[in-house]
Amino acid sequence: MIVLPPPHQLRRRVDGNFVAQDLYASTTAYQYTPLKEDMKEIRLVTLHEGDFEVDIRISIDIVRLTPYNPPIFEALSYVWGSEKNPVDIQVGSGTLSISRNLAEALTYLRFKDKRRKLWIDAISVDQRDLKERGLQVKRMADVYKLAKSVVAFLGPAKSNSGHGMKTLEHLGSQIRYDSMSGEMKPASDDVDEDWSDDRKTLPYGEKEQSGIYEILQRPWFERLWIQQEIRLSSQNAILMCGLDSVAWQSFRLAIICLFKKDWSGTQIYPILPSLIERVGEIIEIDNNLSYNFMDLMRQTKRCKCLDPRDRVYAILSLLNDVDKAAGIEPDYEKTTSQVYQDVTLRLIALRQHANILTVSGLENKPSGMPTWVPDWTNFNAAYPLSNALASGSTYFELHEKATGIISVTGLHSATIGLATRFRTQGYEGLIAEIKLFAPLDVLEGSYVAGGSLLEAYCKTICSNCFADSYMPHLNDRAQLQRSKDLLFTLLQPEKQLLSDYCRGTQADDFLRWARTYCEQRSFIKTREGHIGLAPRVAQAGDKVCVLLGCSQPLLLRPAPNDSQYQVVGECYVHRLMQGEAFLGKLPDRYQVVDVFDERSRRYHQGFLNRLTGRTQYNDPRLESRLDDDGDKVPRFRYPDGSQSRPLTAKMLENRGVKLQSFDLI
Repeated sequence: MIVLPPPHQLRRRVDGNFVAQDLYASTTAYQYTPLKEDMKEIRLVTLHEGDFEVDIRISIDIVRLTPYNPPIFEALSYVWGSEKNPVDIQVGSGTLSISRNLAEALTYLRFKDKRRKLWIDAISVDQRDLKERGLQVKRMADVYKLAKSVVAFLGPAKSNSGHGMKTLEHLGSQIRYDSMSGEMKPASDDVDEDWSDDRKTLPYGEKEQSGIYEILQRPWFERLWIQQEIRLSSQNAILMCGLDSVAWQSFRLAIICLFKKDWSGTQIYPILPSLIERVGEIIEIDNNLSYNFMDLMRQTKRCKCLDPRDRVYAILSLLNDVDKAAGIEPDYEKTTSQVYQDVTLRLIALRQHANILTVSGLENKPSGMPTWVPDWTNFNAAYPLSNALASGSTYFELHEKATGIISVTGLHSATIGLATRFRTQGYEGLIAEIKLFAPLDVLEGSYVAGGSLLEAYCKTICSNCFADSYMPHLNDRAQLQRSKDLLFTLLQPEKQLLSDYCRGTQADDFLRWARTYCEQRSFIKTREGHIGLAPRVAQAGDKVCVLLGCSQPLLLRPAPNDSQYQVVGECYVHRLMQGEAFLGKLPDRYQVVDVFDERSRRYHQGFLNRLTGRTQYNDPRLESRLDDDGDKVPRFRYPDGSQSRPLTAKMLENRGVKLQSFDLI
């Protein structure tokens, strides 16, 4: 007779380790009971107690999630990892396959002597039911808000990670942070002020830096979904690495301190500052605020997710009330192209302008996706061009002609004659290209649309983004006149490459922003004599078009069908950025500026009268009375209480503007 060991005494190999195997465990697949959406139901996972080596056992219960009487549970945040070689766990009398990463997390999360109630996306949501997935994604914001705690599991302990967790916990306990002033202060009177003094270096040697590196390089910090999971969490959120933990609030303060401190002379791991910066993008944003769609897309562009549709769905709960009104709903039955197209049209209709088209384009566009639809999976490779109002105060016009085809209205203002890519590799390479691309008579010539060619070139390579374009002036931007003087000196034939561009100098300010805007772009010259910046895939024959209700000019490429166009991307073309295409040249006494409004905490475009020193929001080219075309178009309302009526296509045509339609595919 063969005698088998008692349950949990047989052992099987998992990832090189032996773990106990329950001989009596069921092999019947667990069957999900459907959730009742109208009852606001969710599933909670009860993680059964057990020693570290014992097989994982859970039970799943359906409960109602309401803000008035929420169930007591914790929400898990972790890295899904590969779905290959899944692990079967016991669910009541059945089994459920989960990823090895999740199985590992549950092993560390399990208590020895009591059960633990959790919400775990991969288990609490039937991942095979696409409709349920969409509905439960909508519910996730409430899940993380109402959980008593969010537990972020970074993975098992490795090498020096334990010391890294202790170092971060200690550092976070030494300071407090004033988000309004951006100042660090000692956490209490008993704390050494050196910790909060950003002029003092941290006393961290190889052991501390190694430990911090071991924590911050974890894939969890790259996940897109953590943006909502951790931002929406209560003050009780914690980070776990193996069996070590640190409160999220302490961790957040530690990262702020690491970011603000000077590492020069003490840096052992060259990659550590970039890791701190990446993690800083997660913690720098106020958890109590909400943001518009485009801001969130830019903030999360370096984050990763398995499903490209989640580029949109993972940020929906963080949107401000304005963009939430677009009615974007998670729907995993739609293709990625359908999701992105639907989002684009909804946001255009909501905001009554077409600025979202400025982040669309041809480069790296997946096959089957219209070129006018932004590809959020490869969003914004180049730094966005500075704010402009190329369309002036115009009311957008857009019509869906067929699936994947929209018709827009505007003007063809110029055609590219030459496009040359920037291949910037540091300041020396950029300086060489600035000298190489400069127009032949740049030092003394006049620009085709007025003004000096030198000023046009200076503004072009910096996307007209200078300190004196803002009121009050921005300290981190270069001054226009000093930049022109620097460029004039730089372009002298006998002048050698600059060497004095240390941080904080005028040369550094100018070159830093020039590199920012020129990187991953092409310098263009049009057949009409304009100069500008365009996507690096720009080519001769592409058309510079200014569309109604679109702040930046768009580069359009004629398709084989001459009546249709592909969107190449946004561009900067000097003297086509402030409504000149529709309204003509701005009077010389006026300068376009961005005026900061204290109430809204935003910049609004205004017009500075250089003769009087006064600013106004209404375009001085529209001060004469305009004929009303009878359309009920909402007015622009400005911070000073003034209003203006956007120009419609009919009003522009009455002024003699010859508009045309472009079918975008």
